[in-house]
Parts: sequence; structure tokens; C-alpha cells
Amino acid sequence: MKIFGIEFAPLYLPLKRRLQTLAVLFYVLLFLQAFSIIGFFLFIYLLFTKFYWLSLLYAIWYYIDFNRPYSGGRKVSWSKTWSIWKYFRDYFPIKLVKTVNLDPNENYIFAISPHGIMCFSAMINFATDATEFPNLFPGLEPHLITLNGQFYSPLMREFFMMCGACACEEKSLKYILTNKDRCKKKGQVCALLIGGARLVRIIIFLIFKY
Repeated sequence: MKIFGIEFAPLYLPLKRRLQTLAVLFYVLLFLQAFSIIGFFLFIYLLFTKFYWLSLLYAIWYYIDFNRPYSGGRKVSWSKTWSIWKYFRDYFPIKLVKTVNLDPNENYIFAISPHGIMCFSAMINFATDATEFPNLFPGLEPHLITLNGQFYSPLMREFFMMCGACACEEKSLKYILTNKDRCKKKGQVCALLIGGARLVRIIIFLIFKY
């Protein structure tokens, strides 16, 4: 079906495909800072209501917890097994292919390339269990290394840390790979997107140029 030259998906698509599309939309909105906008709005809005104390408590928590993305993060295992991630995976679909066994008594840096614009594969493979990372690489603990800015805003920082993500800083990688405190166990993996934001700008430039 086309409206004003725009082709829309058929109305008779199966429910499963609709759910897959919604899962991807959820991530796209997340990537485009929807959580950040909602988080900042709630924080400011609540300051002018009788629930102002919630914003004050969060501000104190934020200050105390500010360095957590640089010190191993705060993974919540159940968030990596949400059904939404399986729908996300199946939309493309995305598959994690194992080509070699890795010793769980060693730490690793996984270099991910190309970066892409929204890092779909990196997110689903290393920040969720949808592609069976724990079964393919038993004993390894992945940390998706992402931009520091993802950890500055309310809600967004909590979401990414729940998925095991950590900030892209030298001190953050050293903390993980030298097995400090929260990362005492061997088998730590830093999944690092090569090129980062600089490469994204180049990709966007090429898209609009050609």
C-alpha cells in the first residue's frame, strides 16, 4: 500500500512480524534518546509536584552512583532475557556465529566492525542473551562498551547498565580487564565498536552524498 509515494507494510502481516517491528522500533527510539528525554522530563516535572522528593533522591543517587559505568557497571541478568530481544533478533534475523573456543580463564577485547549507525548486532549479541552468548561462550561475561554520553541522563544510564554496558574510557576497560572488585571473575569481555561516533559521522556523510 502506497500513500503519497510512501510504501507501507501490508495490513495482513502476521502478529509475530508486527511484534518484531515494534521491538526494533523500541530500540530505535532508545537509540534516538527517547529514554533520555522522558527521564529529564520526569525529573524536572516531579520537582514541581508533591513528589519532588523522588527527583531529589534520584539526584543524590546519581551523584553517588556517577562512576558506576566506569567501574564494571550494574548488570541485571533478567533484563538480558526479555522476550522483546528475541523479537528484535528475529526481525533481521541476527545470528551469533562461533568460530573458536575461548578460555574462560582469560579476559578479552572483542573488536566489532563495522560500527554502523545504530549498532543493532552489537546490542543484541553482547547486551542481551537473545543470540545465546552464554551458551556459546560459557564462563564469559560480556560488557558492551558504549559512548559515555549514554550514561549521563536519567533512565538511559540505568537501562544500559542493566544490560551490562559500560562507558568507553581507558579507566573503564582497565577496571574490567584487570578484574577489580565487581569484575573479580575471569572471563571478562569488553565488546568494543571500532571507529565509534567518528565512523558514524563518516557513514552518514556518505549516505547523504551518494
